[in-house]
Amino acid sequence: MGLNLLFLNQNHTIKIFFIIFMYVFLLFCLYLTSLKSYLLFHTIVEVFSIVIACGIFLLAWNTKSIINNNYLLFLGIAYLFIGGIDFVHTLAYKGMNIFKGYDSNLPTQLWISARYMESLSLLVAPIFFKKRLNPHVLFITYFFVTSVLLSSVFLNIFPDCYIEGRGLTLFKIVNEYIISIILFISIIMLLKFRNKFENLVLKYILWSIIFTILSELAFTFYIGVYDLSNMIGHYFKFISFYLIYKAIFQTGVARPYSFLLKDLKDNEALLKEAHSIAKIGHWVFDIKTGTRKWSDEIFKILGINPLEGELPLEKQKDFVHPQDWDKYYETIQRAIKEGIPYEMEFRVIRPDKNIRWVNAIGNVTKDDKGNVIRLFGTAQDITERKEIEEALSNERKRFLNLVESAPFGLILVDKNGNLQYTNPKFKELFGYSIKDVSNLKNWFIKAFPDPDERELAIKLWLDDLKSALESQSTPRIFTVKAKDGKEKIINFISIQLETGEQIITCYDITEQKQIEKKLETLSLTDELTGLYNRRGFMMLAQKQMKIAERNKKGMTLFFIDLDQMKEINDSLGHQAGDMALIETASILKDVFRESDIIGRIGGDEFAALALDTTEETKDILLKRLNNTINAYNTKKDRKYNISFSIGISVYNPKFPVNLDTLMSSADDLMYKEKKKRKEINKN
Repeated sequence: MGLNLLFLNQNHTIKIFFIIFMYVFLLFCLYLTSLKSYLLFHTIVEVFSIVIACGIFLLAWNTKSIINNNYLLFLGIAYLFIGGIDFVHTLAYKGMNIFKGYDSNLPTQLWISARYMESLSLLVAPIFFKKRLNPHVLFITYFFVTSVLLSSVFLNIFPDCYIEGRGLTLFKIVNEYIISIILFISIIMLLKFRNKFENLVLKYILWSIIFTILSELAFTFYIGVYDLSNMIGHYFKFISFYLIYKAIFQTGVARPYSFLLKDLKDNEALLKEAHSIAKIGHWVFDIKTGTRKWSDEIFKILGINPLEGELPLEKQKDFVHPQDWDKYYETIQRAIKEGIPYEMEFRVIRPDKNIRWVNAIGNVTKDDKGNVIRLFGTAQDITERKEIEEALSNERKRFLNLVESAPFGLILVDKNGNLQYTNPKFKELFGYSIKDVSNLKNWFIKAFPDPDERELAIKLWLDDLKSALESQSTPRIFTVKAKDGKEKIINFISIQLETGEQIITCYDITEQKQIEKKLETLSLTDELTGLYNRRGFMMLAQKQMKIAERNKKGMTLFFIDLDQMKEINDSLGHQAGDMALIETASILKDVFRESDIIGRIGGDEFAALALDTTEETKDILLKRLNNTINAYNTKKDRKYNISFSIGISVYNPKFPVNLDTLMSSADDLMYKEKKKRKEINKN
């Protein structure tokens, strides 16, 4: 083992030395060409860089449809035009004698143009890791820029870069430094996107840019175009393009997954991770060979080790749930025989007896004769989804049972006012089904036959909707007419949902309201006489006082005491006394109007508030009261006579007083009259 390792290390060392030797030998040979002819040396270096530049373009352009690498495509197009300018630079170099009438200034201007294009392209290229790239637009853009640069050079618009006998101009030297700065910034930009490259590729590109910077710096020193610094600059350019070749062209061709298909590898990893998260596996079945290929996720779904290998269809019976096997088997056989895709759900039983639900989607591949040769598809573990669906189904059933048996009516209305659902209690309450009232408009017509009442009800309903917040309940009580014509008092509670829908509950409170009305009547009415009791009289009288004050109307208050009540009770009994009170109530009802307020204030005390009266009305009512009493007393077989002590107080709207003052005044007058009557009876 140790000897083998030593042998391998020795081989690796020899290989490294061999590679270094070849590089040194190549550079030495290149140097020898410069001794023979510097023009030959220059041409070899430039042609090498031009070939590399064109090679990068060909690689990027011809793989753009299958490789999603905008960085490579951008550099490929850029280097095509950089190589184009370098090609013209090579032809224009001193000694080539191709462009007549031009001196060494021409190739120097072309050099600066090419290097600006190269540095700016390297600076901008990383941006297209994030942005989309239209290759045709970019190609046209570079073609236009290159045309402008070449035209400016050949038309003597471009600034001078070299002057014969003097050497480099200040413009050329300064711009070499500017280009070096741009290249340095491009290194920083590239490092921000280091995750887009494999380490080796990134190192090649970074060193390529570094040697380009060294090349630019070397070109700031020479005086003659054949000087040593010029040669060193071309050496650095040679190395720079060789490193670009290693990074992009050689790596891209020899090891495409290292660079060109890196995005595809990343996408594949993301897809695999997504499949794992979604619990989706894929499979292929070759019908001719009978071979199967499953992804790791298929084995996970079945709960078996991938080392056990893919299972033939007959063995899969051990895993598919017995109740689902026939459907599973028949579906696959039909797909093979009839060549049709399928989708099905079935259960599998893992070795640990855990049952999982699986959704399988299958498709077929056919040969030229239409025969199925391959079956492929996906399988997804949908157990959690099935459990959620079952839980939701159970909740839905429970909710439906609750709603169907609810003791109140329930309506679901969509945002357009259409009734989506009504429960049985709704029909029981109103006699209408959802077929009878398909929308709220139709409901209002049936529930409120009177147009005025309907208009008011709709207005109130819409006002409630406008003011209600989402999920806020808005109660409203309406008296509606049911299908059988009966009126019912219904408490509607509407809840506005975020979707614009409404849930409306309907409680029949007719009986409750009737009871409340009876209780209210009992609390305000004297049980014996049927008149208002003191509480009822005072409450209604105070309301009328406010109305009279507002409308400037007069009123007359009669405070009445039934005379000889004690004597009637003592001599004839309490039953006769009760009858006397009932007769008093009857007399007052005969004398006063229905709109007037009559009440029994105490034991034998009564009060009557005549509304909308004047001073003259007081005398008329008093006369009518006396006549009615006399009529009662003249009846045959009476055991007692009825007589009243009366105090009358008039309410003048010009001098308004409160009810207590009015009653106190009438009470005083009544007692004065009663006292006067007693004195007369004594005499």
